[in-house]
Amino acid sequence: MIAFLRKWSSFVLIILIGNVYTEVKASSNLCAKLFTDLDKWKMEKLSVPQNGVPEYVYLVHAIKSKEMIPTSTEIGLERHVIFASLISLNKSVTFGSGMGFILSISPHHVVGTSPFDTASNVPKKLALDDEGWATYSARYQGSNGRILGPTELLDKTSPPEIEQINNEVVLRGNFHGDPVKVIAVFIKKKSLNSMDEEALGIFSALSNFANEKELPIIFLDTLP
Repeated sequence: MIAFLRKWSSFVLIILIGNVYTEVKASSNLCAKLFTDLDKWKMEKLSVPQNGVPEYVYLVHAIKSKEMIPTSTEIGLERHVIFASLISLNKSVTFGSGMGFILSISPHHVVGTSPFDTASNVPKKLALDDEGWATYSARYQGSNGRILGPTELLDKTSPPEIEQINNEVVLRGNFHGDPVKVIAVFIKKKSLNSMDEEALGIFSALSNFANEKELPIIFLDTLP
């Protein structure tokens, strides 16, 4: 009987070790798939903020109230997660007021991408370390997903004449002492045509922020 129990225990242990190995291997493969295109998010792939440029690609964080304006340009030190959008002349739909910030990131800040706004939140109980963010990325992208590069994300984003939905880029605010940074303020030109009192307040606050931090204000042409 004792010999039987020992053999059974060894058998169960082998199964458990095998399951753990399979899960670790699957997790490793998933992470490799998730981050295949991460290097495509290097800043040289995006446009340098400047006015009068007919074609552009910016990573932006749009706002809908003055309270969303950070106290410094190192916005990643104030927010552990930032929901942004990648925009171009032809794919320019954003959250909020049509005003906000152009961001500078490193590829490792990107933890999720979607051609549409998912309205998701980072779980409050998530451990915000490397493992926690990898877990979040896997859940956000799904079992068959991966983080899209900028070109593919824009290609999969619906044109505004078809659907007024912004794409979504989820950013880890601070990667080992390297925070997401604000490098410019953006304002869509068409948003200047119909500003209510709240929008005027946002415009004024953004202008003051740009002047105080010596940032350019980029007035964006958008189509249609």
